[in-house]
Amino acid sequence: MAKNTLRLVLALALALASGCQLAPDYSRPAAPVPPDWPSGPAYAPLAPGQADAAASIGWRQFFSDPKLVRLIEMSLKHNRDLKDDRSFPYLQITTGEDFPRVNFTRVPAEKGVKLYGPFPRAKSLR
Repeated sequence: MAKNTLRLVLALALALASGCQLAPDYSRPAAPVPPDWPSGPAYAPLAPGQADAAASIGWRQFFSDPKLVRLIEMSLKHNRDLKDDRSFPYLQITTGEDFPRVNFTRVPAEKGVKLYGPFPRAKSLR
């Protein structure tokens, strides 16, 4: 009987102690930005059909800065991935195995490997 009473008192004491909180009350600090941020003409509400108009025009009409247009034209002209659609070799080291493997691949895995590359030619890997 005394053991059961002792167990009951201990359980009651633990239940009461678990409800105590010693941490101070937390209040979130104010954000260090003005309340009207973001603002300006770029954040004005769109008129109906205005969002569709941006998707229907070409990129030359969408970007009005001549330097930016020239940069995009130059990058499209010299983009080898889009131009000749060739794949480049990678050095691939497996990390999820007991004995890591070193592979040369043109189609790298997404998980469980460390990749080095791409390299311009396979000879530069040897």
